[in-house]
Amino acid sequence: MIKVVAGLTAIAILVLSGTVVYTLARCARATDQKLSLLLLVVGLIVCVTLGTAFGVLARYQLADHVRVQGFPIPLVIWVRENGRWTDFVQYGIKGYLCIAANVMFPVIVLGGIVHGCRWIKGRRIRNARGSSQSGQG
Repeated sequence: MIKVVAGLTAIAILVLSGTVVYTLARCARATDQKLSLLLLVVGLIVCVTLGTAFGVLARYQLADHVRVQGFPIPLVIWVRENGRWTDFVQYGIKGYLCIAANVMFPVIVLGGIVHGCRWIKGRRIRNARGSSQSGQG
């Protein structure tokens, strides 16, 4: 059951990150500014670097007898049994999907931040227009 959830979560993260990249690239092209496209590329490079560092290479202790590598989807889980560590690894295509999803997870965070800033900016503009129109009447 956990393996199915990990696979489905990986697919969802990859689809969301692809959607974020497409939307941000479309917005950057629509503004027709080289700076926004450059910021998008730099942001994606930083996100993939952070995703590799924390999503694939990072290890953390979940409990005294459990260690995990990979975030948000565990790639390797070590369990201490009878004084020895036993590892449980994601194999095959699902393992590669989980690695890709962990690397791309920060892209979703970047998209959320960008869209949140755009929403706040749009809300401020609408509020400013509404207050200026009510002051004219």
